[in-house]
Amino acid sequence: MKLNEVTPLTMKHLAVTISLIIVAAASRVWPLQSLGSTVGWITFYPAVMVISIYGGLWSGLLATLTICLIVIFFWSLIVTQPFIKNTADWLGVAVFIFTGTMISSVAEAMIRARERVKKNNVQLETANRKLESEITQRQEAEENLRQINIKLEAMNKELEAFSYSVSHDLRGPLRAIDGFSRILLQDYMNTLDDEGKRLLNIVSNNTKKMGQLIDDILSFSRVGREEIGLSEINMGKLVKDVLGELNQDAVGRKIKIEVRPLPDAHADSSMIRQVLFNLLSNAIKFTKPRESAFIEVGCNPGVPPSDKGGRSGSAENVYYVKDNGVGFDMKYVSKLFGVFQRLHGADEFEGTGIGLAIVKRVIERHGGRVWAEGKINEGATFSFTLPGIILKK
Repeated sequence: MKLNEVTPLTMKHLAVTISLIIVAAASRVWPLQSLGSTVGWITFYPAVMVISIYGGLWSGLLATLTICLIVIFFWSLIVTQPFIKNTADWLGVAVFIFTGTMISSVAEAMIRARERVKKNNVQLETANRKLESEITQRQEAEENLRQINIKLEAMNKELEAFSYSVSHDLRGPLRAIDGFSRILLQDYMNTLDDEGKRLLNIVSNNTKKMGQLIDDILSFSRVGREEIGLSEINMGKLVKDVLGELNQDAVGRKIKIEVRPLPDAHADSSMIRQVLFNLLSNAIKFTKPRESAFIEVGCNPGVPPSDKGGRSGSAENVYYVKDNGVGFDMKYVSKLFGVFQRLHGADEFEGTGIGLAIVKRVIERHGGRVWAEGKINEGATFSFTLPGIILKK
């Protein structure tokens, strides 16, 4: 116990101490004088205890010493019989001083403990009020966020419905333009000069590109609206099925395709088929400049650079499609998965720039991640994560 922490002796404590000592001494003189010296301290011990509990260490020590001075030097002035008569009485004085000191120390410790409890209670109440305030603020923020999400979801649905409606409505005029241009080419072949035929062919080709773009927009919109039907997917078989659909694109080319063992996934089969179709068709497309193309599909124990999360064989699998095609500059990697974003010109490679955006949307709707790595003229690797099948023990 540090002295600067001891309860200070105030005038109020001093007044109480003196008053209780007077009461104790008066009680000892009358009516307890007839009890004799064998119970001489009977009124002083309770006085020291009460004073110590009220005023602490200094008050208790002051009371103890004051009582000792009274019984040693002034008791004979109060009564005719002295308080200290023999060695046993002096021993009683020593015991009283020791006991009074102990009582004062214990009382001071009790006061300190009571004050610490009070201080801790105040701190606890302050912390509780702060916590309640933070909880209220967090609840309000969560409610605001929920309302914003509801509005955002409604806006997204309206936007998707609008894009679907517009894309669908464009099909009719587009078919008319394509049909009339073909009629002109067929029925007026002999009357059109070479420039007229060239311009009509441009119209026809662009209507086909526009039709493909509309189909891709509809596919992108549909991916965001369709319900996900989760099931166990044999990824190896699904990859082979998709490659079978893409055989026509690889006719006349030297392409080596290696499909490594793939763990099963827990996802929507039709959506993942679309993901694999887009990634594999891109790999076939962007390896056209290669005399010998190489495409690899597998599942490795690596993790995406942004997250040290799931691994093959765990509850999350990391699949990849790798090729030795034209690759891309990594400083433009953020544009790869955007709608209508292309890193190569339409005159180099056909496409609308929506395929990878569909891949990203499908994977994110499954709670996964998708990322890409590549180098110019050294190929590219597209990776994505999907929930795996957790085997029961």
